[in-house]
This record gives sequence, C-alpha cells and structure tokens, in this order.
Amino acid sequence: GVVLVVDSRKRLEGILTDGDVRHIVALGSYNPDRSISDVMTRNPKHLASDTAAYDALDLMEHHQITVLPI
Repeated sequence: GVVLVVDSRKRLEGILTDGDVRHIVALGSYNPDRSISDVMTRNPKHLASDTAAYDALDLMEHHQITVLPI
C-alpha cells in the first residue's frame, strides 16, 4: 500500500510505500519508534487532476515509479 503524508493545510509533503518499508526492514534499520517523516520520500512526484493520462504514464515510466498522487 501507500501512505500519502499531508500537512495541516492538506498539501502533499511525502509518500511512504510498502516498498520503502520492505527496503528499511531489509537494511536492518527498522525501528517502530521512528516517525513516518524520518523515512518517507519528501516532495514526491505528483500531478494536477487535469493532466493528460499519457503524461502521467510517461512520468511514471521515466522515473520508474508505480504510485503517482493526483
């Protein structure tokens, strides 16, 4: 799954994916007391809702990402 992290004004600040969590565990750096803000990807790629689907897919392919907040 995916967790989108927003600030108090509902602006996107970061993203945490299940892949990120698996990576942290595999590195042996899992700590249940760490905050999401310590491990999330800050300023993730995202697009406006009026963006063409082709452009979204192109961005995802170019950056090799599978989640793109809209």
